[in-house]
Amino acid sequence: MSKVIQHVRAKAVKHVWHRLYCPDCDCNWTLKEGAENNIKEFPENKKRMEQPCPICNYKLQLIQDEWEEWTPGYVLVQCNCGKLIECRGFTTTCVCGCDYNGYGQQLAPRSQWGWETGEHWTDCY
Repeated sequence: MSKVIQHVRAKAVKHVWHRLYCPDCDCNWTLKEGAENNIKEFPENKKRMEQPCPICNYKLQLIQDEWEEWTPGYVLVQCNCGKLIECRGFTTTCVCGCDYNGYGQQLAPRSQWGWETGEHWTDCY
């Protein structure tokens, strides 16, 4: 019998980066990666921050931007055959042929899918 091993929740990972922005000509320059916490210690960034905009010679502003990346959740299931499966989305199929839904519940064999409505299992894809 299959067994649910773990429920892994979806999570958001916040990313922060800095850029130089010219309000006069609306130009942007991304600064060297890894400079989130000590931006002024990177020589390339410090040199760039002290220079004016190369297009319009206006003073550049330091802007901090953020964005979130979502990692989807899944259910880890141990199949009847002993293999571990990550159940994501509508249907997950093990190499042995057993199907599981997104909650880790084993589904009926595909030959029984759509029995009540007369549909074939390939209609679900």
